[in-house]
Amino acid sequence: MKYPTLILLFTLYCSVLSAQSHVITIKTGISRTNISSSLLDYEFQNNYIAGISYDYKVNKNLSLGCEFLYEERGGNLIFTFNHSNGNPQEQYTVPYEFNYFSLPIKLSYTIGNVFFGFCSIGVCPAMLRNSIVTYPDGYLDHFVDPMATIPPTYSKFDFAGFSEIGCGYKLSDRFSIDISGRFQQSTTLLIENLDGSNFGVTIGLGLKYCF
Repeated sequence: MKYPTLILLFTLYCSVLSAQSHVITIKTGISRTNISSSLLDYEFQNNYIAGISYDYKVNKNLSLGCEFLYEERGGNLIFTFNHSNGNPQEQYTVPYEFNYFSLPIKLSYTIGNVFFGFCSIGVCPAMLRNSIVTYPDGYLDHFVDPMATIPPTYSKFDFAGFSEIGCGYKLSDRFSIDISGRFQQSTTLLIENLDGSNFGVTIGLGLKYCF
């Protein structure tokens, strides 16, 4: 009876270790995004993210993870028309919206148990789902050439780097919640050989399940 008992205890111990190695997170959040450009003037835009992530704990502190997210990005173009006839200037805000399916890959370091903190670095490849440009009333009247108002073809692929910091609370052996802040900067131009790329900050909430 001695050896079967030892085998059973060892099996249970390995199961506990395994149960602490995998984490599934449902996450959502809000973001403040913009377009970095030296040619045009953009302002920040409020957006939304949602998705799911998987993390594998390499050891007590270190983990590798990947996410599948729906991300809204973009910025608000501030465009000013100067009239040569002496009439006042007219300024318009033109929202440029870019919606992506992204697959962030990250390396994370965590400290703490019931209350815990973490930081992450990673890369974020993404595919463009669609792009939306909303022209305000009166904006198109300033263009003689209608071709000037047709949005260009944007890059279907985006690649970004990011850093993240956050904290959380362990609700039980299986469940925990967290909040995080992430800064992300794209290295891909929105239009090939032209100026402009996405960047922004995201505040995210997550519900984690460990198994």
